[in-house]
Amino acid sequence: MRTANAKHPSKRTLPVAAPATPALDVGVSDSERPNNDGAGLPRTHERYAAIDQRYRAMRLLTAVEQLTGAGVLAPARQRSVEWGLKRAIDIVMGTGLLVLSLPVMALVALLIRCTSRGSVIFRQSRVGRDGREFVMYKFRTMRPDAEFHEERLAKLNGNRVFLKIEGDSRVTPLGRLLRKYSLDEFPQLINVLRGDMSLVGPRPLLPSDLRKFPRGRWARRFNVPPGITGLWQVSGRSVCSDEERIRFDLEYVEHWSIWLDLRILLQTPAVVLLAKGAH
Repeated sequence: MRTANAKHPSKRTLPVAAPATPALDVGVSDSERPNNDGAGLPRTHERYAAIDQRYRAMRLLTAVEQLTGAGVLAPARQRSVEWGLKRAIDIVMGTGLLVLSLPVMALVALLIRCTSRGSVIFRQSRVGRDGREFVMYKFRTMRPDAEFHEERLAKLNGNRVFLKIEGDSRVTPLGRLLRKYSLDEFPQLINVLRGDMSLVGPRPLLPSDLRKFPRGRWARRFNVPPGITGLWQVSGRSVCSDEERIRFDLEYVEHWSIWLDLRILLQTPAVVLLAKGAH
């Protein structure tokens, strides 16, 4: 989260293949790198968690490909039809989910208004398909002065692509509950209906995070619209490392099909209700 009162960005396209800072090494995760002195090795349960996340993601991809035979090299005409079907699913399901969630959204808005000062809806610039910027909507989960603490926390985050601070003091008590069960994401259904996002896809990046993003083939994650849920969300959520999260996004792009989207959508409610991998 960057600024509490972000203005709507002008319609522009950001470069996604030439970041200013050195690229992350996403080919080999920290747990896979040899270390002669043993220093810095991850704890055993973290190594097993990373293996389990990877296994679940690959099992899902394999099951979909065996069922459909679909792959990234499908004929262009077939892919064009599938993209049209994906958009139709977004409109139909997005409208239905928005209508069904209105009572919950009204309650969340009331709780935010009663428990902290500031706006109910948080607006933030994000990078979408082909590097295009758009305004993403969320329920506010942080204090109104969160932006003033951002620079200090960014230093603690180091050179990571995604800003994730466990136990972030800027998050309100209600905000922690909303994040745990992803209730803060409901307003993004508006982004889906507007065409900024899809129900399924990689999470949209902040423009500032784009400078840290790896080069080359990893930029292919921007070939598809960003989504509310995705492969990495059903494979580990916040416990995924940056490298694993980027790998999951790329595997989603390279193996995308309507059937994969449907499988991810079916798995998402259980992941959210059980708060798997949520901070």
